[in-house]
Amino acid sequence: MRHRTLLLVLLALAATVGAVVAATASAGGPSKLTLAVYGDSPYLDPAFASQPHAEFAATPAFIDTINADKSIQEVVHVGDIHSGSEPCTNAYDQSIFDAWQAFERPLIYTPGDNEWSDCQKAGEGGHVHVNGVPVDYADGDPLANLALVRSIFFPNPGVSLGGRKKQLISQAISYDPARPADAEYVENVMWEQSKVFS
Repeated sequence: MRHRTLLLVLLALAATVGAVVAATASAGGPSKLTLAVYGDSPYLDPAFASQPHAEFAATPAFIDTINADKSIQEVVHVGDIHSGSEPCTNAYDQSIFDAWQAFERPLIYTPGDNEWSDCQKAGEGGHVHVNGVPVDYADGDPLANLALVRSIFFPNPGVSLGGRKKQLISQAISYDPARPADAEYVENVMWEQSKVFS
């Protein structure tokens, strides 16, 4: 029941954000922009021992619901693809990337702290070993985990994820020449649509 409630809350939030952005855009003209915005999902929930992966299992149905709403132009994930009690692993990150291929619209993703900076915490598997083998990717090293996220989710700087690709303005391409190191921030993107900068 908890997961159904969470799904309904996420869908309501997406509809509300879309309506607000559409109203803002239409105030300046006839165009509108409708976004589906979500984050902190899918989580492992140890409290539901019988179905700890229920949220992950519900992801295809969630994506189908978003795809069915033809008014949605883009999907935005605001970070935290797993909870603070799940290990940071290459296999999990790749499974999320693979699941997201089912989105028909462009998907814009911003990594959260759980994907990289918190990977060093024991709750996420940082510096935890089982039979001498690290549980976490790179033994929880935050920068190594950020590099992993970038390699999986940002293979083409300035191009969205999802089925229909969208050109984005990426810091990896548009950066201050006086600060060339800024080019590594491939996850920082923006775009203009319907007279709205996102």
